Amino acid sequence: MSSTNYSGSATRTSGVRSASRRDPREACVELECPQGKDLDIKILEKSEDHLKFRCTTDASLANALRRVMLSEVPMLAIDTVEVQQNDSVLHDEMLVHRLGLIPIQTYVKESAKGRQSIARKLVAPRDCTCDNYCSKCAVIFSLNARCTEASRMTVTSHHLVNEMSIDDIGYQVEPVHTPNSKDTYPIVIVELARGQEIRLRCIARVGIGKEHARWNPTCTVAMQFTPQITLNEKAFAELAQSDKAKWIRFCPRKVYSFDPARNRVELNPENVDKCFFCDECMTVAQDPFSAFKGKKQLVSVRKKQDKNGRYEFIFVVETTGCMTPAELVTDAITVLYEKVADVRQCLNMNLTNQNRQNEIRGLTAAEGGIGADMSMSPHSMSGTGGVSPAASSLSVSSSHASMSAVSQSDEIPWAS
Repeated sequence: MSSTNYSGSATRTSGVRSASRRDPREACVELECPQGKDLDIKILEKSEDHLKFRCTTDASLANALRRVMLSEVPMLAIDTVEVQQNDSVLHDEMLVHRLGLIPIQTYVKESAKGRQSIARKLVAPRDCTCDNYCSKCAVIFSLNARCTEASRMTVTSHHLVNEMSIDDIGYQVEPVHTPNSKDTYPIVIVELARGQEIRLRCIARVGIGKEHARWNPTCTVAMQFTPQITLNEKAFAELAQSDKAKWIRFCPRKVYSFDPARNRVELNPENVDKCFFCDECMTVAQDPFSAFKGKKQLVSVRKKQDKNGRYEFIFVVETTGCMTPAELVTDAITVLYEKVADVRQCLNMNLTNQNRQNEIRGLTAAEGGIGADMSMSPHSMSGTGGVSPAASSLSVSSSHASMSAVSQSDEIPWAS
């Protein structure tokens, strides 16, 4: 929200949820178990701003992880702007809004500990004892630009300068698109004509996406069920070679391929994960394919499950650059872990107040403690560059009643 007073200054403030949580990498070192029972992750693709991984878990837990990544991971963003002078064509409110959406580095590299989250070191604004802002709860930037040339001057995120001293927590924090970054196209803020000038003071604070979109660290977080496709070889044997070549074209994602040398329909390994359960391959109305129903069905497409009844999902995560996708996933799991811990603590307090000690002991014995139920591999999730799927894993385990696995005969009509 923006407001302008008569002196020409614009100030924007909003409530910020407390983000004083422990560092996720401390949790990685502290909590170790061989394999999770409810959340297993295998990395497929990994880069500085893109992460693709398989996640085997319950549908509710997978969706909870997605929603936490979108709206509950603490990060830095410009929250308040003091406009000292603005001669540009943009109103103060519009200028403030554009500044608030510039990504600010939440993770910075420290020589001794590697990359650390500044959002977890800064004090939440509502918990800080200062009157407005200080070095313990905010990172301060300045933007001073004046056009002295005949041509127009483009003011970008390169013009934001960190004003913190070397002893402050946010000393190393910079906008994502800085002169030292690999991105040669910084974010454009405004254009100035000759003689125009802007002087601003920007205060970045910690917040979460629930408060405002400026604290959303993601470009996209997409998830889908992993398809499990089974071809009925006996049914395909009844089709002519030309019909097999025709049938594969009904799939809009080109999941199937036809090998004329072997006269066989096969799965295209590069496109199998692109299946989005449209059922076009199972409901072809043309002859002779319409005759293959029930046990003679040509193909079965279902959601992949493990022996415990957990579904397998494919996640695609992209960030704005304020943190890597691996750091985002690690932080999201830490937030999710803390939510479960809070629920357990409240439950124990309620049972204690009611003198139901037997139920407390039963709950502790059944779950084995939250601390022993979560495991994260910091080496596989941190940093950038390619990672082999076999070497990358992250597991979270908790006591959770698993769904009964659906038998194969219930899903595939021709299974014995």
